Amino acid sequence: MRPILGATVGLLWAVLVVGCTDDTREVITEVVQSTCERNMRCEAEENRVPETIEECERFLSATFAALERVRGEACVQATITLLECELERPCGAIEPACTAEEEENDRACGFENDTETETMTGVCASGVCEQQDLQIVETAPADGQTEVPVDTRIGFQTNAPIDPASLTSETFFLTDDQGTRVPSDVFIGEEPDIGELRPDAPLAAITSFTVTVKAGLASSAGATLEDDFEWNFTTLDRE
Repeated sequence: MRPILGATVGLLWAVLVVGCTDDTREVITEVVQSTCERNMRCEAEENRVPETIEECERFLSATFAALERVRGEACVQATITLLECELERPCGAIEPACTAEEEENDRACGFENDTETETMTGVCASGVCEQQDLQIVETAPADGQTEVPVDTRIGFQTNAPIDPASLTSETFFLTDDQGTRVPSDVFIGEEPDIGELRPDAPLAAITSFTVTVKAGLASSAGATLEDDFEWNFTTLDRE
């Protein structure tokens, strides 16, 4: 699972979709689980080496989080509808096709102008779509979170693999409530679309911190973060 949050469930990204209602989050969880179970079954029937349930859930959950952040709620709902249609199709079947659902998904998500779009999820095969900048789709801790442990893991997830050369202490850093940078090590996480920051020492208690990712951070495909991205959190009392 994504090490950034120290979680053990692949569905955490879906649950953390920022703008979705509780009902939508529940539907996302169900459709991700059902889709991954179907994928495993179909790959076994076709004598293909299946991906693990965890890999599938992680990918689809991160996809939903990215779609909500970058494309909006209407896109999320259209993607749910498309996946539900796909769930009704037998493994390997060409008909009945989910043509109407695919067209609505393209319209709601604005995929008509994207290139290399992968059917069903709308994620570009190259990791970045034409006319789409690098985007930060999730952070840890969450923006505005309070009572954060002083030894918390700090990081972010993007919509495409990060160019390691662009992730440095000058493009990704932590400052305290006095504006002083906190000495830290920055690195790519276990997944290529995650950047992590590890302070050299435990953070000060009951203190507000700001995490900054500078414009110019790049993906491995050459897309860049257009504007500086910041979020804040506050640590809890050590005791």
